[in-house]
Amino acid sequence: MKNDYFKNRPSINILPLQTLRNELKGKIVLLGVGNRLRGDDAAGPELIEILKKGLPDIRKEIFLFDGEEVPENYLIPIANLKPNLVIIVDAVDFSSRPGTIKLFPIRQIPQGSFSTHRLSLRFLGSYLEKETQAKIYLLGIQSKSIKLGEKLSLEVKKTLSDLADFFQKNAFKNE
Repeated sequence: MKNDYFKNRPSINILPLQTLRNELKGKIVLLGVGNRLRGDDAAGPELIEILKKGLPDIRKEIFLFDGEEVPENYLIPIANLKPNLVIIVDAVDFSSRPGTIKLFPIRQIPQGSFSTHRLSLRFLGSYLEKETQAKIYLLGIQSKSIKLGEKLSLEVKKTLSDLADFFQKNAFKNE
């Protein structure tokens, strides 16, 4: 991929994606986490849906899981895949501009987490790390609103579009 890939994408913080691009090797799992009824909290599942719809030529080493509010239901299937990399995609609040992304190594996620889900994402990621020896990251998307009945904000929709394009161009095409 050319170095100018990020030049025309001012809506996203490019540093996390540049870091992530170097990790996209081997067997990769993307796990979307979130509640589709709570506005931007749907970011993780929405990204998985976009990727599933738009990528008929996904490499065999890429696995997409829509964990919704119960990502723990996918722990065993993901562990059985023995991936090299697991990226958990979730809307989080890290006090930034809506739509901003941040990449967190799993060990840097605070206990109790900043997610709205029952099971701590740090616990989930730590379990997968122990079972698979994979690198585990949380790809956090700053939400604007996670109120019940809200729709995705325009800022998060734009970020999801940019992320889908990033994954399509950097991970999903046969090389």
